[in-house]
Amino acid sequence: MRSVLAAAALLAVVLTVYLPGIGHGFIRDDFRWIREGRAGNLSEVAALFTTNAGFYRPLVAVSFAADHAVWGLEPFGYGLTNLTLLIASAALLFTLARRLGLPVAAAVVVAGVFALNFHGVNMALLWLSGRTSLLALLLALLAVNAMLRGHGVAAGILCLGALLSKEEVLALPAVLTVFAWKTGGNPLRTWPMWMALAVYLVLRSTSGAFTPATAPDFYQLSLAPALLLRNAAEYADRAGTLSAAVSLVMLLLVPVPTMPAAVALAPDVPVRTDHLLGLEFRAAPGQGLPAAPPTAPASTAPEPPAEMQQLADVCSDLARLSDPGGLTAVLERTAAALDATGLVLWVADAAGKELLPIAAHGYPTNMLSRMGALRTDAENATAAAFRTGLLQTVSGGTASPGAIAAPLVSPDGCRGVMAAEVRNDGEKQPARRAAASIVAAQLAAIIGPAAQQTEDRNTATL
Repeated sequence: MRSVLAAAALLAVVLTVYLPGIGHGFIRDDFRWIREGRAGNLSEVAALFTTNAGFYRPLVAVSFAADHAVWGLEPFGYGLTNLTLLIASAALLFTLARRLGLPVAAAVVVAGVFALNFHGVNMALLWLSGRTSLLALLLALLAVNAMLRGHGVAAGILCLGALLSKEEVLALPAVLTVFAWKTGGNPLRTWPMWMALAVYLVLRSTSGAFTPATAPDFYQLSLAPALLLRNAAEYADRAGTLSAAVSLVMLLLVPVPTMPAAVALAPDVPVRTDHLLGLEFRAAPGQGLPAAPPTAPASTAPEPPAEMQQLADVCSDLARLSDPGGLTAVLERTAAALDATGLVLWVADAAGKELLPIAAHGYPTNMLSRMGALRTDAENATAAAFRTGLLQTVSGGTASPGAIAAPLVSPDGCRGVMAAEVRNDGEKQPARRAAASIVAAQLAAIIGPAAQQTEDRNTATL
């Protein structure tokens, strides 16, 4: 519901700002697109993919042909198409931000900064020929979202559509390949994007469109330092000035959440007196770690798999844990056992309304202080695992890892959640999910009582 209300508010602002200014006439390249893009039947539409209007942007020509068929020479209709492309792109950017883990408010800011960046969007929206950028962006965002959801072939088809709208999309396959590599995904799964690029280059080469060698003087490539610096400054201004200004204002006005010293799990804080937002680490009677058990005699039985041995070691370490400062090291070994790139331990406050990260592995050292509290009614797997007491998973994509959220369940309610980003489709493997549940159960034994849960535990979506 919050997502719907936020999207509706942003849509109202965008319509208020832009609707009065669209479709007031044709200028410059508009006339050529309308003339070159007319198509009265399917064969003429197909012919648009083998010809060019200087640039090879056949899908843009198809969009002008559709506008001409519907609106004739009424410029408002063409402007309405541009506005629709802008709004759809903003919606996809919001979806992408949520997919990458941003909360609703932050995702709305991302979409709003894009849509209301008058310096960067104004020309693309109000100049009808500027739809080349809008159409390319829309299809590129669809391709990225498809790739992150694991639909590689669909992403390749959408990437081809974006390439057929504007040449700037040439960088997209490389960007997603690097992203997959840097985030622990499989870069080879981006092959449909590279196939789309190959198909585009073949189609373009047969169309007679501009090439670096045949382009007019004002489109010729240049390595002149002054020109390169000027272009870089202009594009950085269009793309980054408003974003930088908004980021600065948010840094100045929005307080960065900090965590109490007790929550920071400092190594020198005794466990028995360390309360974490109403929760308490519970240690076995006695001081320090118990003595190591005597070495078992050698056995001729086959050794357990390495993963099982890692899991057993983690559970043993948790059972003997008496110093919260040692929890981070145990989480590191837990991440290794789960083949996780990152792991966060969340605990509930006394009211059961919020989850707070108390320890993590695989993230920057200042990440905990920047995460802040997570509402237990939030729309994500971690909050759902806490509400229902059931393990939740998020499927990984080509360029993003999957996730497992395992609740810390005890007889008196759910005390928190262990959330892990896992590689190699670990969220789909029963053994990996079982291992996460085992570690979470062990963690629940050392985390003190939390608030009772009232939500039906059978309402989770697995």
